[in-house]
Amino acid sequence: MSVTLTIDGADRVEKMLREYPGEMGKLIKKAMRRAAKPHLATIRGSVPFPGWKPDLTIKAKVVEKKGRYMLTAGVFGVERIGNKEIPAYYKWLWRNYGTLQNRDPNHSFKTKIKNAKGRRNNIGQPATGEFERITAGAAEKIAEDVRDTIENSIDKFEKELNNR
Repeated sequence: MSVTLTIDGADRVEKMLREYPGEMGKLIKKAMRRAAKPHLATIRGSVPFPGWKPDLTIKAKVVEKKGRYMLTAGVFGVERIGNKEIPAYYKWLWRNYGTLQNRDPNHSFKTKIKNAKGRRNNIGQPATGEFERITAGAAEKIAEDVRDTIENSIDKFEKELNNR
């Protein structure tokens, strides 16, 4: 459960990237992480059960590939805790998208429902869609904040260069 955002640069940003790639790369990554923080706090505050918080990894990852900077922010999975214990990530995922016959019809699942002998029921947990409600509009707000931060930082960086 995460939101992936890709921002293509404007002419001015591309020029600065060509001339000062190291400084601009750091600036963009920092701006993306900073813009995601309030939304990550919202996600952290909306964890359905407080006991799940220690088992969840809620963070922002920024990756640069072929000149494109990508931000992925949200809840990420953790390894199995024990043989029988199910990590909170999976519990929240199932709660959000539903299981068995109660799967969210708007979500595309990678795997089909498997037949299981001895299953308690075939109905499953209903989808709540709470993660989508929490993150509604986050991508647009993050993109706007990143753009503003980058423009301000470029102005500051250009002033520093001109004062040298």
